[in-house]
Amino acid sequence: MTKSFSNFAGASDIDDACAAELEAAGINVERYEFLRGKGEVSTAVVGSLHGWSFKRAWRYWVAEGPGIEMAVAEALHARHGRAVRVEGHCGCPSPREWGKGFAISSYHVDTPEGLRALAETIKGVVERASAVVDEKPRTPDATALTEDQTNRAYRLFYGEGMNLGQVAETLGCGLYALTPWLTAPSLRIAEQAITDSKTEKADAYANLDDDSLDAIMEVIGSPKLYNSGKSVMREWFLRRLRVLWQLPEPPAEEAPTSIST
Repeated sequence: MTKSFSNFAGASDIDDACAAELEAAGINVERYEFLRGKGEVSTAVVGSLHGWSFKRAWRYWVAEGPGIEMAVAEALHARHGRAVRVEGHCGCPSPREWGKGFAISSYHVDTPEGLRALAETIKGVVERASAVVDEKPRTPDATALTEDQTNRAYRLFYGEGMNLGQVAETLGCGLYALTPWLTAPSLRIAEQAITDSKTEKADAYANLDDDSLDAIMEVIGSPKLYNSGKSVMREWFLRRLRVLWQLPEPPAEEAPTSIST
């Protein structure tokens, strides 16, 4: 009997187990702490593979990506259709029945064997496409974007609201060159936003002086337990701020100095 994934609903400390499941299937492991508690299970681990994302649910993996063409999806379904469920459908319909001829871009995967089979299918799609592209002469339209161009493409598309044609025209490239950028995990954007936010919070924390802290404490109040002095209240507030903003503890020599009042 094929083994199913464990039920992680309500479980804690499962990051390593989730990572091991992805690694066993040949899927890239990524960790983003801001994702913890956002899904059905408490983990910071997600997977990525050629534009596909993999997120752990209570007892299965949710896979979403650019799509698998009908013939290939049908072949996968013939071997693993009960464990690699099209669009997460409990009735396990075939790709042709459910997708009406369109590519399948979402699966719920119940077993390690099924997850590995899906990963191998995705890799096969990319390998076959790469072989066809490699047989063709390289053209300016097929030139990969530089890192600077990729970053600028993000800003133009998400920041300035340009459409893809306008982005390609501005960068002096063809739409084909934008393909790897379009299929890049959206977590890249989120990760940068989180990094920028943490930097801003760290700067704000570093610039808090005693007068500012005292003014803040008067506005928000403080626990009666700590009403023994201003310095204690400041330290209580700074500790809470470090926890809330996920900032590191200061070295002992840089810790706030208590001044009795």
